[in-house]
Amino acid sequence: MKTCTKCGKRKPLAAFNRLYKGGTYRRTTCQDCTSANNRERMSQQGASREKFKYALAWWGLTVEQFAWMLYRANFQCENPGCCKPIDLDKPGVWGIDHGHGHCTGTRGCTKCIRGILCSGCNTALGFLGDSGDKIVGLLEYLGLVPSQEGTKHHGAGGKSGVEPAGKRTPKTVVH
Repeated sequence: MKTCTKCGKRKPLAAFNRLYKGGTYRRTTCQDCTSANNRERMSQQGASREKFKYALAWWGLTVEQFAWMLYRANFQCENPGCCKPIDLDKPGVWGIDHGHGHCTGTRGCTKCIRGILCSGCNTALGFLGDSGDKIVGLLEYLGLVPSQEGTKHHGAGGKSGVEPAGKRTPKTVVH
């Protein structure tokens, strides 16, 4: 049991979301108070209010659903490698990430939504076309994961003609 610092009610620990994804620490306010606070914060946003209206109408979201998405994401980019804060006062620096496999039209639906990303991560994912092969390929290229068997290579003989990433020798600069 834990007491909410906003409403003062004593509630089960499950009524308090985790401070960080997968973490052990819990928020000091209960889910009900946090959701109410998020709705109030969103309603008081001046310039970005139009962004919310547009996003909600485009995706068919309610204010409560959108507030829950922000809360679940801890007001930060949901890419675990980024975690950039989502600034609600700057509508151009965040976006709703969605898959393209479900809907055939240009507008998405609530079934397509995966989460909230900063504009950089959302744009990168869009440029990669949500392709797992491209993402893994780039990780291999950067030497961040070992090359997988059967990976397609372009060029003569199925090999790139260069040493694999991670085993490259630094080039010497001649002046």
